[in-house]
Amino acid sequence: MRETYGQISRRRMAKGLGACICAVALSGTGGMAEGRIMTSSAATGSQQKIRPVIGLSCPADLSDRGQALCDALHKALQQAAPGAVLRRADLQASALPPGSLTLRLLPGMEDRHALSARLQWQTPGEADWTTGPEIRMEAQDAPLSTAMMSRLAAGLIRASHLPLPGA
Repeated sequence: MRETYGQISRRRMAKGLGACICAVALSGTGGMAEGRIMTSSAATGSQQKIRPVIGLSCPADLSDRGQALCDALHKALQQAAPGAVLRRADLQASALPPGSLTLRLLPGMEDRHALSARLQWQTPGEADWTTGPEIRMEAQDAPLSTAMMSRLAAGLIRASHLPLPGA
């Protein structure tokens, strides 16, 4: 019985010929995946792509509004840097690939009708953290809403002039 083209292709793939390997590099701290995604050809072993990483860290003791701002910031970063791998973790910038960014949300004043915050960031080539301006959102006639958190998150990114990958 003769093998069809499809059977030959499946047999070759099973042997690893022409297969593609995708590996996620693990950090040395607890084995948490940092998101360095590398694609290489099994036949040649050549590296094709390393995606930059954005590590977003928000304080653990955030209020509900602060957590809503952290969630909105995560979504805004996904839109602002679609080619980057986004992780919610406090990552070491020096362990990240070039073009990556470690980012911290620093909440400020908060009450029912107002919230302020700023961003702090570090890239792999920098020893010190850079701190952006404090941005404040106020609503005098209503409590802050989720839509307002999205606008505040976008404003934080714009005002901080972050060195976002691909921007």
